[in-house]
Amino acid sequence: MYDVILISPHYNYDRDGQPIPAQDATDYQDLSMIIPLGIVHVAQYLNDCGIKVRVVHLPHELDTFRRMGLPLTQWQNPVEAILSKYPARVCGIQAHFYLYCGGAVRISEIYKNLFPESTVLLGGYMATACWKEFLTAAPGIDGVVLGEGEKNFRAIVETAKGSGNLFLNTIDGVASRGKNGILIYNPPRAEALVGLGDMPIIVPDAPPFHNLIWPRRSFINISRGLCPETCAYCVANNPDINSRSFRTMTTEQIIEQLRVYQTHGIKDVFLGENHFLNISFMTELIEKILAEHLALSFELESHPALFADKNMLKKMIAAGFHRFTLGCESGSNSVLRRMGRHSNPDQFMESVENIAGAGGLAVTSWICNLPGETIEEFQQTQEMLHQVVDAGGFIYWIENLHVLPGSRLYLSPGKWHIELLLKNLTDWFRWSLVSKMYVDPKDAIQAPRLYLTHMNSNSTPQEMIRRFFTLRCLARDLVPKMKRNLTDRSSHLPPELVCTEMQKLEWYETTGWKLLLF
Repeated sequence: MYDVILISPHYNYDRDGQPIPAQDATDYQDLSMIIPLGIVHVAQYLNDCGIKVRVVHLPHELDTFRRMGLPLTQWQNPVEAILSKYPARVCGIQAHFYLYCGGAVRISEIYKNLFPESTVLLGGYMATACWKEFLTAAPGIDGVVLGEGEKNFRAIVETAKGSGNLFLNTIDGVASRGKNGILIYNPPRAEALVGLGDMPIIVPDAPPFHNLIWPRRSFINISRGLCPETCAYCVANNPDINSRSFRTMTTEQIIEQLRVYQTHGIKDVFLGENHFLNISFMTELIEKILAEHLALSFELESHPALFADKNMLKKMIAAGFHRFTLGCESGSNSVLRRMGRHSNPDQFMESVENIAGAGGLAVTSWICNLPGETIEEFQQTQEMLHQVVDAGGFIYWIENLHVLPGSRLYLSPGKWHIELLLKNLTDWFRWSLVSKMYVDPKDAIQAPRLYLTHMNSNSTPQEMIRRFFTLRCLARDLVPKMKRNLTDRSSHLPPELVCTEMQKLEWYETTGWKLLLF
């Protein structure tokens, strides 16, 4: 008997416990093998507190079956067979990204049927944003952990008595059911959050992770808390979801985590944060990474202001930073201002040129069909895609805007002159599968509302689909130039990174441009 198990599901499951989409499906992109960072942090924190905890990553567990030569179809219900090995007083299920919502609800049903006395909880961004809908839709879910989960789970484990779940009503940062099924929302409090100096160091071979398949590439959050930016399509600036004031981690903690990762064979680390603008902090961190002489490669998602200092950029390249992700989103300054972005196309182009000139990879991401986008504004984005590649950069991600619960767009659609097409959990369950399909543009044009999350009042659904695939086809046509950009820099980059990036470009050229969302 465990004190806690923390489960990461597939996208969804059929009634026989088979994953949806099927593991051998060729018309879907499956990201479920990725280890979610949130439950790893919670598990390590609980383990360090002396609590018996286990992470059950169902895609990894089922992969073990396959590697043993046991087809899933031979099992009447493979997920139930796995979960039956993990009785626990408290079961937490991650529903962080919308992709896993349907799977999380299905797993809650299966686990509650196996262990009816257990307290079953959901956690993650999507669970927090849609807590009321989850509790209403899924009787197997006893509560939702809101926002950050480390201390909440510890309080739940220490309070759970095995005699009903009304005790959840007394815990800060948890939504639950009271008497007569009344929904109770206890907001997170700052004092109920783990201090940044007490954040756990993730140790890949710690007891909670014994069945996890750790990749060569891992992730570190170098900050936590409410983003001070006002981007209307983002959820990181919603105080109901992000209740902590924005703070960076200590550089000492980050360095210690990097040392541990290197010891355990991790080669590449993505450094992620919500704000991207603390230049003094990044300067200190880069200096310390340089002093460590780590055998690691780094990827950073950041703001263009960080790359204005060319000397700083040279130090980053010398420290092993080779890939830089820039969220350009649009080539139109008017669109960016309308969305609350505090950066402009000129800044992004300067960043691309500086990164390329220093020998790094500037990979850019874009959002099509932002509210109010006009034909002229769309054309400005097309022009900037050309400019980015001509300057030595790369087009990494073109997203057809998906309006997320908790974003300013979702909370006030009328203000932005949009119509929401996904209005409840059932809609998101459906779209979680649709969004990862490889869709032929002709099919999308025939049924455009099936593939959109919103409608702009100044565009038709067919026009929105045409714009999306126009950008995708443009990026596909620019792949030969991007390959040359990569080859020109290959002598300065780790061979593994060059190989991976070339594979991505080839995938995009042949197949990836049809992926509805990535």
